[in-house]
Amino acid sequence: MDRVTRALIHLDDSSGIVGDALQELIDLYAHAFEQAPPANPRTLASRLIAAQFDDPGCIMHTDHGLLHQMSRRRTSAAPSPIRHVRPTLSRMTSNALHRALTLPGDPVLRPLPRQVAFLLEELQAPPRLAAHLRAVHDVAHQLVDWAEQHYPQLDFDRHAVLFGAATHDIGKILHPEELSWPGSTHEVAGHDLLIARGVTEGLARFARNHASWNAPGISTDDLLVSVADKVWKGKRVTDLEQLLIDRLSEAGHQRTWEAFVALDDVLDHIAQDAERRLAFQAGHPVAPGIG
Repeated sequence: MDRVTRALIHLDDSSGIVGDALQELIDLYAHAFEQAPPANPRTLASRLIAAQFDDPGCIMHTDHGLLHQMSRRRTSAAPSPIRHVRPTLSRMTSNALHRALTLPGDPVLRPLPRQVAFLLEELQAPPRLAAHLRAVHDVAHQLVDWAEQHYPQLDFDRHAVLFGAATHDIGKILHPEELSWPGSTHEVAGHDLLIARGVTEGLARFARNHASWNAPGISTDDLLVSVADKVWKGKRVTDLEQLLIDRLSEAGHQRTWEAFVALDDVLDHIAQDAERRLAFQAGHPVAPGIG
């Protein structure tokens, strides 16, 4: 919402058409909160407080803890300028987390899937975790794009891989100490957190399995997430890569060394930006904060 209104700030809306359209968008946002308010009352309260408008023609109030939007057009003949209808919705979450989720990065990192970003905001995830998930998700995106182009017969679920990469470390919200020190407690915790939020087992499993590539029943989806979680920082793990090479060789009807060369080339290319991805992650604080 904030991006939309910033883009429209200098628009001549003398007819009021854009203002009406924006009002409909605000109403839709409010209705969504009414239908599915955040489970955490503190999150709901913070978003209610943050959703303030400069335009006195727009009134916010609560009823039974839910958000309602009441719209009253000004009685004055003068139109309400767009610049006075700027909601501060980007402040629903800490500024630091918002930056981690939205700054482009260098290299430019793709945004997380919308449902994942919303979940991180609701849970007030550490900004550094959000930055890390973006880096791994972006690398996973590069891997699946490459696999689809060069190994079209490889059996994997693109959506699952990208969701898994975007959420693999989400358990560190509950165990933030593992953002700074080694630990695996976040793995089962992340799986259970996603299940509790209604995520299917088929998607939640990556939070638990991303470091268990030698376990029985590990799929190609799991291997792609695990490789992305290593190569984003330039780390190469031979036994993990060999498992993926075997899948590639079979799918592409290649000799093992041919699949090795193909995977090695793309991982080398991805690893070239590892230091810049690491710098992007380090540029965001571990503590949620407001900064």
